[in-house]
Amino acid sequence: MEEIPEGDFLLTREGRPWALIEAKQSETSPGPALGYFADRLGVKHRLLVVANLRESGTAGDLHVLDAPTFLMGLPV
Repeated sequence: MEEIPEGDFLLTREGRPWALIEAKQSETSPGPALGYFADRLGVKHRLLVVANLRESGTAGDLHVLDAPTFLMGLPV
């Protein structure tokens, strides 16, 4: 059986895909689904949110953030 790719969260802005988010416990490498869907949906922002992350950073167009930093940045 073929594995079906999945994404964790998709944020939209004005009805259009804006950010794709993958959440992980500790791993800092995104799964293949993040790039798969980001490319097909034309998503501008790709985020990997990691619960147990020592240091945030970027890798190309991927932003890697610890969960508390990500959550503090969400509008209330």
